[in-house]
Amino acid sequence: MLKISLKENMYGTYREVRTNGATGRFDFSCRLEARLPQFFQDGLMRLSGRVKFEGVTEDAPMEGSLRIDPLKTRTLTYDFTFRVEGALYRFLGRKDLKASSPVSSMTRMVGRVEKDGVSLADVQSHFDLAELPRFLASFRVGL
Repeated sequence: MLKISLKENMYGTYREVRTNGATGRFDFSCRLEARLPQFFQDGLMRLSGRVKFEGVTEDAPMEGSLRIDPLKTRTLTYDFTFRVEGALYRFLGRKDLKASSPVSSMTRMVGRVEKDGVSLADVQSHFDLAELPRFLASFRVGL
């Protein structure tokens, strides 16, 4: 069965929502994989990689998914988890695709981080367009 894969880096900041509103870096690098033709039916890609959540972890493994739905909901939805010192963190992020601003809507994402099911921080992140050649070069189709 054929599969597609690519690599993406997102860079951003967070602001805590329940405490003093502390801020810091929230970056992640991931590999995305999907099986064809299933991907064309459900838009789902497996996501794995590393996350930096300043003040929590400098480098934790993470796993989850990316759902790409450009026609029905016009969204890209990131959902991944990572563990730090026994606590389970979950990131939920979304890019809202807009025909009026295709570049910014594909490169900017809002999201939130939960810790053990409780909302912890709001995240604003972006894809650095300077990395576009590397991103495109990472695209693979294979067995």
